[in-house]
Amino acid sequence: MPVRPLSYHGAGKIAAEYFISAWCAQYSRKATIVRPSNVYGPGQFERAGFGIVPAAMSKIQHNETLHVWGDGSVVRDYLYIDDLVRLIMLILAMPMPNGARVVNACSGEGVSLNELFAVLRTVTGAPLSCSYETGRSVDVSRVVMDPTFAKREYGFSAAVSLHEGLKQTWAWLNGITH
Repeated sequence: MPVRPLSYHGAGKIAAEYFISAWCAQYSRKATIVRPSNVYGPGQFERAGFGIVPAAMSKIQHNETLHVWGDGSVVRDYLYIDDLVRLIMLILAMPMPNGARVVNACSGEGVSLNELFAVLRTVTGAPLSCSYETGRSVDVSRVVMDPTFAKREYGFSAAVSLHEGLKQTWAWLNGITH
């Protein structure tokens, strides 16, 4: 699908893809651009503005309130880190065709923030308090990527469910903090 970024961050990512594509065309080179959805999992620590999963898990651990932009209805496509690594390994194992190609690294499943929070509460067995703030103009209401190309070209589909991935992430986080 055509991309229409609403933020300078998103525009920078697309510009990088165009630079890589132009380089491939100009110098007869090869590149596979992996475009990951919202990746989460063990090894991802809380960092302001990066990753709702570690942010929410930290708030649960510390019994603090999570501040959420909007009403929690925005939908995102979450991918467990092991699935991303598996896709990259599949890509690297195959000969790369000429030119640049983009591969979506995604589950293809849309989950709202409120649904994510419900799964987190189930997985952790703990409450998550949320404070909903006015939404931002740069936040797209729905981002769910199409995994068809990755399935067709590499035989890839996400294997780790959101529930299982969050469970493993929670176990890892508690293993390093206790």
